Amino acid sequence: MADPVVAAPSTVGEGESHGASDPTARAHGTSAPNGALGARNSYHPSALHRPSGAMKSAEPSCPLCDRLANGEEFVGNVLAAAMWDSFPVNQGHALVIPRRHTADYFALTREEKEAIWHLVDGVGERINRDFHPQGFNIGINVGAAAGQTIFHVHMHVIPRYAGDVADPRGGVRWVIRARAPYWKDTTL
Repeated sequence: MADPVVAAPSTVGEGESHGASDPTARAHGTSAPNGALGARNSYHPSALHRPSGAMKSAEPSCPLCDRLANGEEFVGNVLAAAMWDSFPVNQGHALVIPRRHTADYFALTREEKEAIWHLVDGVGERINRDFHPQGFNIGINVGAAAGQTIFHVHMHVIPRYAGDVADPRGGVRWVIRARAPYWKDTTL
């Protein structure tokens, strides 16, 4: 059984874990969500709090491991964490990831999968509370052929709003076509 959802600590020092030790904490952390800084898509990773003395990443070339090491999660448990997407396709777009670095969802343990899915409920509650979407897309891209570009398992929790696209049918990352190819944005 997965550990309870806990709010992320405000700082993570050398040798400390990424999760809070209070199992009674709610799934509503204190980090500012993407879009909370102003207009839609105004969020940028540089706006996040970066605590001093953050743990070094076990996978220095992995941006999600680096973000965990920098304390950028807003909620987590022992095996998984949630953070705001650095390239959100909609306001409130979040990622839920395992703490262990692995690229393939199917290589996760049963406990890691349960921990990830357990966080999805808390993340959905937070997004509903802060952004009031009319729906969600939840999904994982597994492998380059499926569109995976960051090879650390990550589940997208994408809030959907009436009228955000003319036709909302499509894949998880392509729910908003104009914003999906974030790698083409040279302003970041």
